[in-house]
Amino acid sequence: MLLETQQRFTQATPTFRDHLIAINCALILFMGGNRFPGLGDIDFSDIHVLVGVVLLVGVIVRTSRIQVLLLIMSVAVPVWSIFLHVWFDPEYLPDQYMVYIVKVPVYAVFLTRTYSYVRDNNLFLFLIKWLVPIAVLFSSIGIYIYIVQIFNLSLPYDFFWTFTRDDFRSYTFGTTDVIRLRSMSREPSYFGQLVCLVLGIMYASRHVRRNSTLAELVILLAGLLTFSTATWPILMYLIAWRLLGIVRGVFTVRGVGRTLVGGLMVLVAVVAVVAQDLFRHSINVAITGRLDKILEGEDGSATSRLVGSWAYVDDLVLGNGIGATPPIWNNYAYVISDLGVVAFLVAIGFTMWLIMRHWPLGLLFIGLCFARGGYLSASFWQLTLYVVITTVCLYSTCTIREPEIEPLVTSTSGCEGSIQEVSDALEPLSHHRDLIREKP
Repeated sequence: MLLETQQRFTQATPTFRDHLIAINCALILFMGGNRFPGLGDIDFSDIHVLVGVVLLVGVIVRTSRIQVLLLIMSVAVPVWSIFLHVWFDPEYLPDQYMVYIVKVPVYAVFLTRTYSYVRDNNLFLFLIKWLVPIAVLFSSIGIYIYIVQIFNLSLPYDFFWTFTRDDFRSYTFGTTDVIRLRSMSREPSYFGQLVCLVLGIMYASRHVRRNSTLAELVILLAGLLTFSTATWPILMYLIAWRLLGIVRGVFTVRGVGRTLVGGLMVLVAVVAVVAQDLFRHSINVAITGRLDKILEGEDGSATSRLVGSWAYVDDLVLGNGIGATPPIWNNYAYVISDLGVVAFLVAIGFTMWLIMRHWPLGLLFIGLCFARGGYLSASFWQLTLYVVITTVCLYSTCTIREPEIEPLVTSTSGCEGSIQEVSDALEPLSHHRDLIREKP
């Protein structure tokens, strides 16, 4: 039993396969919307999902009953949805939706096997520690493109958009001159969703947050520069989450630590004031100005996203058929429109489970589902996988150990703490033993 506990909870040195899996998972998020011409709805994220499945070929993982149920549903739901609509709706054209009979099961296989592999090998922190630098990379690319566009510099950036949109409307606010950061995503709000996810995971995991201050600032800056009304409310929520943690730190640390935390709060306030002045025009046009129009009912685009997303709910029992609903910006409305009320209740139940496990991440997940649709995209499935892994690993029976630590300590109570913490705990005992030996 002792050996089994050690093998289950201690983290060995990550293998080359582990690095590839962690990098591939992050690329599934950030490469969505990039596609080769002629492949239709198949984008780079779908290709990375296939790569993830191949990387786990031959790997034996433990599969729970819920995972088996998910795999069965991933096959049954698309087939059943298409069959029923072909049977009852003579105008239904199934050919364009047949791709989901393949895509959804592949997504489910990737999600379940990756989750099991990360859980069995205790790779949560390792997975996140690859996500953060890759998020910094794509954020830096976006900041670079933004600076080139703002100052009209004669520097190249079009090659970043070789496989995605490059039109003027993709990075400006409507017909105005306000430039918005979108990095390599198709729209600023798409990239803003990914930024919010990464920040939420960082804030939920203190192991990652405490060593990633510079990375956090770069990612946060990139998110703010999207000037997206779908992103900014979520960012305000995340900033409040972070500031509450800092305020709590003022009352829990002492001496120099308290001074540093207080200084950080002052620095954040100064940066916020300076940024508000530098980007006053962009904020007034893209954020506050648009919010005023939304409240006055003059912004048709926002109204269609908030209210119009539910306009396609026609058949509560069968739905419109998987993938048949036009593109909308609300995943909950997407699910009930496509698959009916039963699937909608399953989605609500999953969301409630997330809230009960970790309510800040659960609320973040709700915000992300309202900020952008696309529940049938690979990037959304990967987003969900990151949220599930974070909530489960944070509140499992074992506190996750830092990934670079070698398995040197055996414990029957899990893997709480690190090697250094164990050493610090044993130091008084060693000193007491030395004193006993010095006595005559």
